[in-house]
Amino acid sequence: MAAAGICVCKVTHPIGAERASEITWDWISGTGGDEGVVSEVGVSPKLSGYVTAIQVSPGLNGDRTTETPTASYDIVINDQYGEDVAEGELTDCSASVAKTIYGNPKVKIKSMLTIGIINAGDTKKGRVIVHISPEDV
Repeated sequence: MAAAGICVCKVTHPIGAERASEITWDWISGTGGDEGVVSEVGVSPKLSGYVTAIQVSPGLNGDRTTETPTASYDIVINDQYGEDVAEGELTDCSASVAKTIYGNPKVKIKSMLTIGIINAGDTKKGRVIVHISPEDV
């Protein structure tokens, strides 16, 4: 039987801070081979602002070498309504190369976010960082 993955989330500069916020997820996919999925992992407190960039990097703490996911894995980052704030740009991610996407236009959020990692392989690791600006700059 497959086991669920785990995800550790860290939020720096939460709502009300003058500077931009950063959400960092360090994740491990579940067991069950390519069926390993980390899903519905909430971020608290509720976040508000504009997504300005999203960085993804495979491997332990994003090191791109340790227990990297299967090539062409997918990431979704959903708001409270199930909308992917990455707008589908995090499909077919590399198992060895980091990727950054920039919000253009910037996506406004005012909710918790959930992350899903799909087809990463059995107990593989990676890091996702979402940058949020308090205003549309």
